[in-house]
Amino acid sequence: MRLGACAVLLCLIPSMAVAQVATYIDRAPGSPVRLISCDAVPNADGSVWLSYVFQNVSRKAISVVRVQFSAYNTFEGRLPGHVSGDSGGSPLLPHESASWQRTATTSSIGTLTPWQDATSVHCEVTNVRFADGSSW
Repeated sequence: MRLGACAVLLCLIPSMAVAQVATYIDRAPGSPVRLISCDAVPNADGSVWLSYVFQNVSRKAISVVRVQFSAYNTFEGRLPGHVSGDSGGSPLLPHESASWQRTATTSSIGTLTPWQDATSVHCEVTNVRFADGSSW
């Protein structure tokens, strides 16, 4: 699984990762997608490595899943901004699982400075587009 390979890479190059923060999955009622896991790891260069693993629990093929990552810290609550990650590629058939990952940089999503102070990250499915063109 790709997620495991990336976790090993972070272990081999510890100077690149600042610290892995606790991640929580916020479940949206009625979502056609089940998030299995999500990760957000701030890097020393100001970027954030993001990933999630998900499963299609609907009866229709899915073409895109959007997951929102929101950062929190103990003293300030939810930090400004959020990052959305859109899956893509081949349609995901019912009961199939897939993974998504990318490194978010300041040029791709704006300021990431608050993410360096995050103590936790919450992930939530916010939009699903089905292969037939409909959406949730």
